[in-house]
Amino acid sequence: MSRTKRSIKIVTIFLLCFTLLLHAQTEADAPPPVTDVPPSVAAETAEASVTFSDDPVVEAVAEVETSVIEEIAVDETPSIIEEAPEVTVDDTPSITEETPEVTIDDTPPITEETPEVTADDTPSITEENPGITVDDTPSIIEDTPKTVETIITVEPVPIPVSPAETTPVIDTDDAPKPKIAVYVTGSKDEVENKALGTYILEALVRSGRYTAIERSEVFLAEIAQEHITQRSGAIDDAQISQLGKQSGVQFVCVADVTKAFGGNQVSVRILDVETAEVVAVGVVHGALRNMDDLRKISEKVVNAMFGIVVVQEKTVRFGARLAYNNSHVLNHTFPVQILDDNFQFINIDYANEFGKGSGFEFGFVTLFRLTGRLSIESGVNFLMRSPVTVTNVADINEFAVTIPALLRYKIGATPVYVQGGAQLDIPFGAKLKRSGETAVDFDERTSFDIGLTAGAGYQILKNLSADIRITSGLLSYDGLKGHLLLQGSAGVSWMF
Repeated sequence: MSRTKRSIKIVTIFLLCFTLLLHAQTEADAPPPVTDVPPSVAAETAEASVTFSDDPVVEAVAEVETSVIEEIAVDETPSIIEEAPEVTVDDTPSITEETPEVTIDDTPPITEETPEVTADDTPSITEENPGITVDDTPSIIEDTPKTVETIITVEPVPIPVSPAETTPVIDTDDAPKPKIAVYVTGSKDEVENKALGTYILEALVRSGRYTAIERSEVFLAEIAQEHITQRSGAIDDAQISQLGKQSGVQFVCVADVTKAFGGNQVSVRILDVETAEVVAVGVVHGALRNMDDLRKISEKVVNAMFGIVVVQEKTVRFGARLAYNNSHVLNHTFPVQILDDNFQFINIDYANEFGKGSGFEFGFVTLFRLTGRLSIESGVNFLMRSPVTVTNVADINEFAVTIPALLRYKIGATPVYVQGGAQLDIPFGAKLKRSGETAVDFDERTSFDIGLTAGAGYQILKNLSADIRITSGLLSYDGLKGHLLLQGSAGVSWMF
């Protein structure tokens, strides 16, 4: 019986070994599970897989199978432990962003798309291998997405600018202005050319952009000599620029005068002597009959070159005038009876005293502009005056309304102007008062007077001017021959 049991046991062991080999081969071909099965669990599984019966042979086989399974489970345990060291510290760093294919014991690759590999899945490895800790493994897994999600913010770095690249601010008041010379061609009259060139140079200097050349006649002489040398009589801009450079100027203004259709066209251009390039141009039309025309057309062409728009004055302007008035009736006398040494009454004529007839006037002014220099001035003035005054004898006082019609002419570019014309004088309320008596109406006074007026003024400001006027009446003051009213006034006007 013991031999039979032994034989059965041997056969059973052989079958179990063969079965285990087949099972091992099958597990080798199939991917192993992520976690290892502990020996206790394996023993429980083996015990659960055995079916017990009452047959003593079966029981014996079951006992042998159980003992063999336990032995195999004990023998299998070291194999798991021996496979665990394959995951070492050297293999752990391979789980990085650059090598995501590293696996543990043929485990499928751990990548960002398989977040199932966590610290809970690795304790079986880390418990058997103290080189790998639970704290180390998650740190590698947690650091990987942090590196991917990190946003790098780059702050702008200011680029230094060298001083040569900056534009310096130049004070135009202190900066030296370039020198310029003027050359006029086209007109056959050399005197007109020289006069026009002088006016253009004056306008250029007044613009504040240039200074005049000290010896302009030397430059013009060199231009004339170049004309003789060329024989053709024409020189180009390059030659003019070269001569200007030799004369020490930075720019040359060339003016061409062309006569057409009864008028004149003046075209100017400014040349840079270094490059002979035209840096400014201007064209105007006008008459050149006198020096005033030359001056006006010079100002216009310079303004046209620099794009300066000259605002024209208003055609009609209104204002007010306040003035001191002094009036005097020529050849007027007062007869006075006095007692002589013989106690006889005699008549003595006392003459009107000159300069004693003080008064004032106030009125409204209307100015009609005809041209840039010529205007017509009119208005209405109210006067209070004393045209006849004899100290301690008698005087005549009256009121009047005057309506002047004057032609005003501005002298050149100065603020001085002259004026002249006629004036209508309408007196009223004349009173004669003798010394020691009550004033009475002066019935001999004529109803109106017409006089001639001449004067001069000075434009102090754009709206303020001062003037003096003298008016001489043409009709008799009181119907007697030679009794003419002479008036003088000095006042100020404010134009709106």
